[in-house]
Amino acid sequence: MMKINISYKKFYPIILASLLSLLSPVYGQLNERPNDPLGLSIREPYVQIIHSEDASLPGSSMYLQEVDPWLAYKMGGSYFQREWKKQQGVFAEMIPGNMLAATNSCAMCHNQPFRSPGAGGNSAEPLGIGRNTPHLFGAGLIETIGIQIRNQIMSLYDRNKNGFIDVPKESKGKRAIIRANFNQEVDLGALEDIDGDGIPDLNEVLLIKFVDSRGRARPFDEKGNHTNLHNDKIAGYDIAVGIFSSSESDHQFPTLRLFTAGVLQSILGFRVVDPTISNDHGMDRDAHAFDGWAETSNAGAPQLYSPLPPEGGKSIFLSQGDLDIFEWFLLNHPKPALNKQNEKTRRGYKLMESLKCTSCHIPDWEILPEDKRRGYPGDRRFFDLEVTYDTITDRLIGQLHPLSSYIQSEDGLIYHLPDRKGYVVKNIFTDFKYYDLGPQFYEYTYRDGRIDTTRLFRTSPLWGLGSSAPYGHDGLSPTIDEVIRRHGGAANTSARYYESISQEDQEAIIAFLQSLTLYQPDVLPTDINGDKRIDSMYIIDDIMLGQERFQPELLFNILPQYRGWIQNEAGDEYFSYEILNIDEAFGRNLKALKDEDRDGIPDILKIPEETIIDNKQKAFVRKRRNKDD
Repeated sequence: MMKINISYKKFYPIILASLLSLLSPVYGQLNERPNDPLGLSIREPYVQIIHSEDASLPGSSMYLQEVDPWLAYKMGGSYFQREWKKQQGVFAEMIPGNMLAATNSCAMCHNQPFRSPGAGGNSAEPLGIGRNTPHLFGAGLIETIGIQIRNQIMSLYDRNKNGFIDVPKESKGKRAIIRANFNQEVDLGALEDIDGDGIPDLNEVLLIKFVDSRGRARPFDEKGNHTNLHNDKIAGYDIAVGIFSSSESDHQFPTLRLFTAGVLQSILGFRVVDPTISNDHGMDRDAHAFDGWAETSNAGAPQLYSPLPPEGGKSIFLSQGDLDIFEWFLLNHPKPALNKQNEKTRRGYKLMESLKCTSCHIPDWEILPEDKRRGYPGDRRFFDLEVTYDTITDRLIGQLHPLSSYIQSEDGLIYHLPDRKGYVVKNIFTDFKYYDLGPQFYEYTYRDGRIDTTRLFRTSPLWGLGSSAPYGHDGLSPTIDEVIRRHGGAANTSARYYESISQEDQEAIIAFLQSLTLYQPDVLPTDINGDKRIDSMYIIDDIMLGQERFQPELLFNILPQYRGWIQNEAGDEYFSYEILNIDEAFGRNLKALKDEDRDGIPDILKIPEETIIDNKQKAFVRKRRNKDD
């Protein structure tokens, strides 16, 4: 199957949702209920986030990420969980051919466990069997691995540092071999075109972008056909890593931001305005004088260029700042956990090794420390949540580890800057490569009067497997045992070995895989202050905050003031998490977040320019209004 040039890929959803009727409102935990005594609802009303690349405007996206990163994380989580309304722009862009109006919330599909970007069942897909909804725990680590893979290859083989692989000078006789960890290498295929089809014989996880001698993207020839290495104007190619997808297809995404924008457009019908991914560096697109890359996001992920609608006009849209916060949440969301281990699960892991399952399902990946010369991003998160099984309480517990340095500015603000050190991603179990797993995994779609077959599927990361039934990219396997037996093709030997071992050994393997689990983060008992204990009543400066748990509100710059101990109508005493200082805690008094009339548009974009004293803010408002005119 020929690869489509990545610079011109349309946005298609990775996740397709079940149809949801919205004829009447649903009053549930995904709605806005600031006075919710359980603390499980969306706390704050939506207000459009203003994008910024520095922290000079209080309440703007970079201010939130660097000055109050836990508030930014909480707000991004509410974007994922909330039920979007028509007045906020959901279902506004009804583009024929897409699965629009399928849902009004990401959490309607990603909901196992609830109130987390978790797994789901099968969801509708045009023309196909359906899609299994994967969880997004640890998605930021996966994205960072993808960026690192790309730059490992380029630093090894782009010898003249012109930004692409020169053919044949830098490709002949070379293979894209990288190191996943200290012990294991991953061979991603040949950099040269051995079979003569004009395309490098690389694994399909690597997306190819053909360029001319100046590094300019040349996706099409003069006749409008896709270019390849046989074209005399093609000097080589650049690559990206389609790290987010289950199959080789036209919706392989290299970054969380592109994935998010695609789903928001194609599934929820939002009009997304994001110069971060649609800025072509101001070059002449008609002359193909751009390299196919857009900007690097505030969160540190280089973005492929993808066209989006302009910002002009008065229609409602999700903004560049909204995407900043959405990306921040997904980048930092914790990884899955390894639950209780015993003799059976440990034996199951050893059996996986002996059956060679871990030759493709590689257990651990190493994120190398930041290296600007080689393009290694380092660990871009601002915290790590280590979740382990506690034998004393017989439950999962968390330990919060900050990954940021703190810098205080002259104006007294404290900035949180990610350290970008190295990190070993444990128990992920994937090599990210695409394989032919045999006919039982093939997917058939009816398109334009013919049947198309998809034969190549990614080695699925196994972390979280125990909480994410059904299994397979199509969700057709209800049990772990069944999806293992279903493997053929490249995994045929290991699958047949599995069938030949005793039932006891099979059960040991399944027991280990079931211990790779998800959890509900916001109720997870967690040591968040590093004192090596988890308090049943967490108190800071005489403010009672309930049980110490992984709740971002407990780490805001301005702590929430909960109502505290009260009685219900039956006389039962309980701790109410209703927030009494909602505007202060959630930054609604910051200049870029003030929205007095609650229309979702910050007041700073509505007040007369001449009343603004701060020159930086005045310049920003003038620039923003010029875009809208």
